[in-house]
Amino acid sequence: GLRARGEVRLTPGGALEAARFSRVELGEWLDVQAALIGRGPGVTPAIEVSGGRADLRGESLGSGTGEGGPVRLALDELRISEGIALSGFRAELDTRGGTQGSFSGQVNGRATITGDVVPMRGRSAFRIRAQNAGAALAAAGILNDARGGTLELMLTPAKAEKSYDGVLSIAEHLVCRDVLTDVRVLRRVVHVHVCGEKGVCCFDL
Repeated sequence: GLRARGEVRLTPGGALEAARFSRVELGEWLDVQAALIGRGPGVTPAIEVSGGRADLRGESLGSGTGEGGPVRLALDELRISEGIALSGFRAELDTRGGTQGSFSGQVNGRATITGDVVPMRGRSAFRIRAQNAGAALAAAGILNDARGGTLELMLTPAKAEKSYDGVLSIAEHLVCRDVLTDVRVLRRVVHVHVCGEKGVCCFDL
């Protein structure tokens, strides 16, 4: 259930001015500091999260198509899966008619990614980018000791609930040094060839 501690302030006319919570807990997936900022009578308040953690494992992201408002997130950690979390997660979102906006964070505290989210079929679609594809893939535990390249990952809602279809694109020049392990993984998603000095595999896509 929902548990919250904080204070609520009203305008002289009785509308919400601000509700600030030192802690908001919802089940096992949310533990944050948050505020609701009034935007006038009959208008959905803005949401500001100024710290804490959220765990999205098993959650369906961005559902809803009705009224909403601006959401600003500053999380210490956003857990995506068992082995992947985004630290220093920041997002500027608008939830009117579905969730849309931009976000950024560091994959397991090591590699920066940025992204956009837009509504799609009552859920959300994501475009995720990394200026250092190798660092992002290594931080996520997909490749060992990879570096270079640029990455774009498109995620769209799949038919199954809480599932997504993805397309991964890597441009420029990705280098990994643990060839035996990394080639086996990447052959499932990209064309791989070995080039340059011995023990270096290059991905030119």
